[in-house]
Amino acid sequence: MGDLVLNFIQKNRNSILVFIPAIITFCLVLIPTIKYSVPLGGETFYHAALIQFYSENGISWTNTLLWSGQPIYSPLFDFFILSLSKILSMSSMVILKYLQPLFAFLIVLSFSFTAYKMYNMITGFLAGIFVMFSALFSKIMFTTPEAMILIIIPLLAYFYVLALENKSLKYALISGMLLGFAFLTQTISAIVIFFMLTIFTLIIFIMKKEANLKAYWILMAVSMLIAAIWWLPIFIKVPFTFQIFISPYLSQLVAINKYPEFLGIIPLIFAFIGAFYLSNRNQIKDILILTWLLAVIILSFIQFLITPLGAAYILALAIFPLMVMAGIGVQCIRIEGDKRPIYAFTVLILLLGAYYGFEAVNSVQTEIDSQIAIAQWFKSHGDKNLIALSNNSSIDAAIFSMTNQSVFYGSQYLKISKNLNIKKYLLGKYNTLDIINDNVGYIVLNKNVTSMPYAIVAYENKDFKVFELKTSIP
Repeated sequence: MGDLVLNFIQKNRNSILVFIPAIITFCLVLIPTIKYSVPLGGETFYHAALIQFYSENGISWTNTLLWSGQPIYSPLFDFFILSLSKILSMSSMVILKYLQPLFAFLIVLSFSFTAYKMYNMITGFLAGIFVMFSALFSKIMFTTPEAMILIIIPLLAYFYVLALENKSLKYALISGMLLGFAFLTQTISAIVIFFMLTIFTLIIFIMKKEANLKAYWILMAVSMLIAAIWWLPIFIKVPFTFQIFISPYLSQLVAINKYPEFLGIIPLIFAFIGAFYLSNRNQIKDILILTWLLAVIILSFIQFLITPLGAAYILALAIFPLMVMAGIGVQCIRIEGDKRPIYAFTVLILLLGAYYGFEAVNSVQTEIDSQIAIAQWFKSHGDKNLIALSNNSSIDAAIFSMTNQSVFYGSQYLKISKNLNIKKYLLGKYNTLDIINDNVGYIVLNKNVTSMPYAIVAYENKDFKVFELKTSIP
């Protein structure tokens, strides 16, 4: 029996190594999944509300219960969760909770497997481990459309490379289908990736004069046909605005000096080495990785130039090529052909990655503890007829999902007046007449805020304070 196990491990050692980062990730994310009775992350609560809307109203092109009549967010993720909920006879909140470790596992496995197939086993292994050094690791713990997108996109790019390398329309068809699914999952991410692939195709055409343009046209045609299933009726019914692609949670800005921290400082160091190595080669896959990283980082600057679209969501798309480059960079470290330094660095990176991953899990647990405590206070003491405001959309979504308290962000069922100026309240520039007219009862802010006009501190924990507004303070 022992010999059979050893033989199996020997024959499948590459596959087993590629699975290790994903298995570590699964175990780490399992910790908060078991600990809490609710899913992690404010955006998860937002989608729980959307899923409830679909369950009660069926397919709807717009959310008629919002004062804006805004078109509903790309639906594939929500339909997927709703389907599982019906099949398994479980609530969407329970489904969202227990999918957390599975989605995290699949994201890291997608990174590792794709890097392995494009390059080699060590690159795949390191690409998966390096994810734990980035801010993305804190985000992949949440069951969200972004998580589903991060599973799809590396595979999409890999099949497109195969289509160009092998001049195979079969692979172009697969990549087009995956891009179409991406458009139905998180449209803004799909637009970014489509833009990147377009730039990549043009570069290949200019450099090699032999790009398989048929593959590109198939990619575009198939993806547009699939995307049209949802978006064409919306464009017919609703005047086009860029905002229709964006959920309330795509507003997480990242200061430019925080880019290294978001991407991961240690992976960045090795990625520079890997970028130098790849730039000296002329293979299609190398051009893809370099183009991907540069195009996405440049696009992330849109938050400073055009619209306050969250760079956090765009930068997340740069993590895969960055980690691939970092994995290649580690393998460039050798002394006169001696590969032992590579193996030593690999073991060290594995240990550090597990440590950073564990720290990320702990930080998420601290945040969810405070959010649950706030929601529990509103459940016991909140007046459901009054609106709660916050500078944190995750807090709003948690409060609404757990208590049905009226909130400004993340609520899918409230006709909140579009004249309500939340900034006025967050800056403390309101008066008693505003409080009465806007029906605002609470403001939830960070704990370091000491006071607000016409308000008392009704509750506080280690992270937040709940200010209860009064038209007169005795």
